[in-house]
Formats: sequence, C-alpha cells, structure tokens
Amino acid sequence: MVVLIVLGVLGIVVTGALVFIANRVVDEIETSFGVADASDYDIELTECGVDSVDDAQAEGRITNTSADRRAFTIRVRFTDADGSLLTVDEAYTAALDPGQSTDWVVITFSEPRGLPDCEIDEVRYNSFGS
Repeated sequence: MVVLIVLGVLGIVVTGALVFIANRVVDEIETSFGVADASDYDIELTECGVDSVDDAQAEGRITNTSADRRAFTIRVRFTDADGSLLTVDEAYTAALDPGQSTDWVVITFSEPRGLPDCEIDEVRYNSFGS
C-alpha cells in the first residue's frame, strides 16, 4: 500500500514538472518566433516609395523597448495607388539590446504603377539575429 502511495505522489510530481517544462518551452518559442508584443518595440515607417530601379521600397526605424535582447522581423504590405495588393515583404534586424534602435529597409522586386502605399503589417520576434 505504501508503495502505491509513493508511486501516486511521484506520478503527480512528475506530471506537474512536465507541464511546467512544456509551458516554459512554449513561452520561449513564442518570444523567439511569434508575433511581437507591441510593448516590446517602438517602430516608425519613415519613407515609402520606389528605389533607383523603380521597385517598391519602405524604410523606417525600430527600437527594442523590452527588457530583453531581441531581434525582429518587420513585414510591410505594399499596395498600388489603386489599392490593389502589390506585395508583402520583410526586413530582419540583428539582435538589439534593450533601448537600442536600428534602421530597417524593405526592398521588393515589384514595380508599382505610380507611387506605392506602404503599411507595417506585422512585427515578429526572430532568433536569426540573436
């Protein structure tokens, strides 16, 4: 009977530990690859237009406002002057220390009809620049 009680308690402890570890792994994955929490960055789109070969291009600046070293992926949505989707492209930052900023540029291989409109579509964490 004592053996069964010990095995039962041990089973509960092991199960609790596995749940705790699984939750930590999921949290780590989300903060390495998931959609970035808006409180972890400050971003601005400073220019939207075309480059020297008439491809759509967007430029801006991002600041890591989190307490952790982070790298970001910035996804920009480009539309033609008539509102039709031209492309969605991304820029990647190196890892930024808390409070550090960097400029980013998204260059497409899409030539818009007229000047494009640019919109920051999404900011994600990435671990490529870490």
